[in-house]
Amino acid sequence: MVTMNSNGIKELICDEVWALIPARSGSKGISDKNLQEVQGLSLLGLAVLAGTHSFSIERCFVSTDSIAYANEARRYGADVPFLRPDHASTDTSTDLDVFLHFLDWAAQALNRLPWAIVHLRPTTPCREPAQIENAVEFARKHRGSVSAIRSVHVAPESPFKWFLKDAEGFLTTFSRSRSLDASNRGRAEFEDVYVPNGYVDVVFPEHVLRTGLLHGDSVLPFLTEPTIEVDSPFELDLIRRTELIPRVLLEAATEVLARIEIKNMKGTRDT
Repeated sequence: MVTMNSNGIKELICDEVWALIPARSGSKGISDKNLQEVQGLSLLGLAVLAGTHSFSIERCFVSTDSIAYANEARRYGADVPFLRPDHASTDTSTDLDVFLHFLDWAAQALNRLPWAIVHLRPTTPCREPAQIENAVEFARKHRGSVSAIRSVHVAPESPFKWFLKDAEGFLTTFSRSRSLDASNRGRAEFEDVYVPNGYVDVVFPEHVLRTGLLHGDSVLPFLTEPTIEVDSPFELDLIRRTELIPRVLLEAATEVLARIEIKNMKGTRDT
């Protein structure tokens, strides 16, 4: 791991924005989740298309431990310069582990780091590149005064109306009271609660390397419309039935895959 002081980190920071798409294999809820297709396109491919078709993003990287995932990412135009090592690819590995490994690689291999990294998760496929542009502009506006930007949407149902269960099997409020009547108040009487949705987070490499934290304690919300995250077969089936993939991504995929087909045809004729 590269270690350096604050001045050393600042010297590596350039005026670029990159995207990083973590795509670990071995999902237990859905086999090969990142390769699952929606409207004919893999979740990983859709994330790559969102990154490569956002004008403010100079480079789009995928961090994966899988050769099959790496090939799929390259097929859609992502940079996959390495296979992620085992220590950053376990069930307990965190996003921070992934980012620290990537930043270490970039510092050594490229001798530069972007001022911002757009964190795109394949499991949130219904994203508009225009919203990514808005998030980057929002991050640029607040650069230096916040530790990260996280995309969220307002919870459609207030968690303050939800319950826990105590050791004797009775329902309780989050404050562990068995008196539930206060939870029956109208929604307007509760504070809004924001759901992190993986649509488009923005991480600042200088902050990560300086503090060892991915998001820190000065995080601003980037508000989006409610969106579906694919974490279970139910959500995968739902998103397949609703056809919510933005048209711009479908059109981009048509162009990218057509170029691949033409290249393959030329390769076949040349052999």
